[in-house]
This record gives sequence, C-alpha cells and structure tokens, in this order.
Amino acid sequence: MSVTHVDSSVSPGSNPLRDPRDHRLSRVVGPTSLVLFGVTGEMARKKLMPAMYDLANRGLLPPSFTLVGFGRRAWNDADFASDVKASVKAHSRTPFDESVWDQFSEGICFVEGEYHDDDAFERLAARLDGQRGTQRNHAFYIFIPPKAFELVSRQLSEHGLAESEGEKWRRVVIESQFGHNDASNRQLNDIGGSEAPGMQMEVRDLTMDFGYGQAFIESSPEAYERLILGVLLSEPPLFPGGDQEMKLS
Repeated sequence: MSVTHVDSSVSPGSNPLRDPRDHRLSRVVGPTSLVLFGVTGEMARKKLMPAMYDLANRGLLPPSFTLVGFGRRAWNDADFASDVKASVKAHSRTPFDESVWDQFSEGICFVEGEYHDDDAFERLAARLDGQRGTQRNHAFYIFIPPKAFELVSRQLSEHGLAESEGEKWRRVVIESQFGHNDASNRQLNDIGGSEAPGMQMEVRDLTMDFGYGQAFIESSPEAYERLILGVLLSEPPLFPGGDQEMKLS
C-alpha cells in the first residue's frame, strides 16, 4: 500500500524542494551558440567572456552552450579556451569552479580568419551546424571597428548565417559608439538591411534597464550577464520577436 501526503501549504506551480532564499530566474537558456567577433579586445576579456562563465556558474546556461570565437589569431580551440580561462579567472564575479569550467570549456571553439575571407565564414557555418545540439540557434556579438560592420553583416548574410529558419533564430548585437544619432542609426540600418541581401533586420536604439532586482541568491549579476541572458532568452525589450539587430552604445 502506498500513501500520498498532500501539503496544502504548497501553492500550485511551486517547487517545495527549492530553497526559498533562491531567487534565481526560473528560465534557463535553451540550446544555442554565441559567436563573438572581437575576441582579443579588452572588453571581451574583461566583461563578455567572464560574464558567460558567470552565467554558466549560476546554472543559467545549458550544458550544450557553445562559445565560438572568430578572429585573425592563429589559434586552435585549445588556444582560445586557454585565453578564455585566463580571462575568467582574472575577471569573473563568481568563484572559479573547475567542474563548471570543464563543462563550459567543452563548448569553446575558434575559427581563424579575416572578415573578408569567404572560406573562414564557410568554416564558421560548418562549425555552427555541427555544434553540440544547439539546434541552429545562433547569436552574434560584434565588437569590432565600425568600418568592418558592413563587411561582417554581408558575410553573415551571404553564408546563410543571418536568417532565421522556422523556430531557429538568429540575433545580432553590435557594441560600438557607432549609431549615436539618427543619421548614423540609418546608416547602420542600411548595413543590416539593404546592404546585405537577405539580412532584413531593424536596428533599434535601446535604453537598457538591467534591473532584475533580487534575481540571484548571491551577488546580483552585472550588466553584461544580464545583456547576454536577455539576448539568449529573447527577453523584452531586447528582442520582441523575429530577427532583430541591437546596437548597444
């Protein structure tokens, strides 16, 4: 005979096993990859890469999450992973955990190439298609000189990386002081739209509110964690739906 005890104090939809002090977001990122252009920049090393590790350490990235670096360095996957690890150890906000790192680093890879190199973007497309069950959901974080925006946008489009396919999404974040007024925003719209056939994305100049409140049981995540999480989760007001390109200035 089995006996089932029903606790009437537990509200429907709640988890009675969850620590009431744990206010972490209930949603985690689904299968996805993030491609980072500008991997050797100071902001990537001090902010972006540590923020991705911190999200993994907080349990908000899936085990299959893939970080792809694209750049001119003659690196292989292990070289890039070593560089990311050094950045994480120096600048992450959560304690370094070797077991978390081991899982996170399994999804780190690198594609060597110039922005004008068609073969490099073909290799990037092949790596993304074959990566760890990401279901072809890809975000592109572009932190490069403004003069290269148009070239990278065109390459993403021409190599089939810009357009969503059914439920498979694509999202682009451009971080730069470019797009600081209406005229430069229109120019950026042209780069993301008519200048790159098939890449029809509206550029929105957004004021970012990173106030998640008491979202975590320990320290509150910093702005780049929230930005990356918002991009990968399609959190409003970042990506209300469809293909979107966001300029972060």
